[in-house]
Amino acid sequence: MDGHIQYGAIVTKIRGMSAKLLKPDDYKKLSVMKSIAQIIEYLNTQTHYQGVFSGIKAETVNRDKLEQILNTTLYSDYLKVRHYLLKEDKAFIEAFMRKYEINIIKNMVRQVMSGNEARLDFETEDFFEASSFRKTKIESVKSMEQVIHAMEDTPYYEVITSLYSREKDPTLFDIEISLDMSYFSNLWKEKEKASKENKKIITECIGAEADLHNILWIYRSKKYFKVDTSYVYSYLIPVHYKLTTDMIQRLAVTENADDMSKVLEGTVYAGALDNDAQMFERAMIDFVLKDMLRSVRKGGLNISAVLWYLHAKELELGNICSIAEGVRYSLSSAEILRYVFMR
Repeated sequence: MDGHIQYGAIVTKIRGMSAKLLKPDDYKKLSVMKSIAQIIEYLNTQTHYQGVFSGIKAETVNRDKLEQILNTTLYSDYLKVRHYLLKEDKAFIEAFMRKYEINIIKNMVRQVMSGNEARLDFETEDFFEASSFRKTKIESVKSMEQVIHAMEDTPYYEVITSLYSREKDPTLFDIEISLDMSYFSNLWKEKEKASKENKKIITECIGAEADLHNILWIYRSKKYFKVDTSYVYSYLIPVHYKLTTDMIQRLAVTENADDMSKVLEGTVYAGALDNDAQMFERAMIDFVLKDMLRSVRKGGLNISAVLWYLHAKELELGNICSIAEGVRYSLSSAEILRYVFMR
């Protein structure tokens, strides 16, 4: 099939899926709910999440389970659009969606390091058919040894085993940052296989994400870990877009977030540190979304619509979970909506 015809079909598909994303009014209605069960009832009857909670007793779902259930819809959407893509672009999107699998690994590690059992109770057969994970290995893990065993035959096995060969007892942070570094490095390589037009779009999207991740890591290293500069450098993602080597060096030697903000003044990342630390990851997605929207509005028949939609859906899921967290702690609607990014 001709590439323009193929992307014409996918742009039409994405428009239909985008029209179903939650609107500001939906978030306002969700913010006045009194329980997670009420949130589920609204999602299940008034939004495109109808059917997602089929067979699940809403009153038994806590905030963490809600996140697990909702996240399966992101992978489902990815599968819907994947088969429309050209071969070279399909490989990139498959690499892009590894962030979904990486989040599963991070959750597994958090659970077992907290002394709990990690389970994948809500992943569908479609997920295991498309994923590199093997259901029999990952259904239930209770130790880091089992986590590592579950990663065999996946792209993440070498990342984790290499880390354990370097560090006797790596922390959760060590594992998470190693997975992130591997993820972005692989994406940066995969973009080279894309068509010329799509390569430019991918570079802008992934480059901005990598830059913002590095800004976040430097910020956290200053605010929470108080580490020296050499340690800061060792955990930076080896991808540079608009965050130059000089800027990274200047950020690395700053004393605090205020000094970092001054370094970023006058750059495309000015204001990047204006959000609360707990909102920073969604703020990054919001930044990329706004940047991607310019490509989408040009009306080109390319990968921009796919990347925009997957980021928009990821942002939506984060918004719902933030609302659920606010409801859990009985915050007012106004307080809850402060943690929601509206499109």
